[in-house]
Amino acid sequence: MNRNNEQKKLIILEIIKKINELNLSTEYPSIKILYELFKEYLDNDYSININIPFPEINRKIIGLLPINLKNKPIIKIINLN
Repeated sequence: MNRNNEQKKLIILEIIKKINELNLSTEYPSIKILYELFKEYLDNDYSININIPFPEINRKIIGLLPINLKNKPIIKIINLN
């Protein structure tokens, strides 16, 4: 069973809330790319794999925005070490 648009919006809003808590904004190109992937996720019925370099803070954004309800959405900002 797949997520509907309302369920996907809730996931994205929760992630945006966390991004704001970290004081990250679309001033960073990597965050802008992430927001573009959010839009793609809302507009389509397929999962989105996330792998975005974030060189400004020497990290990478990775994760999954799954379409299937069985899979849990996850976004992480990891070190590049």
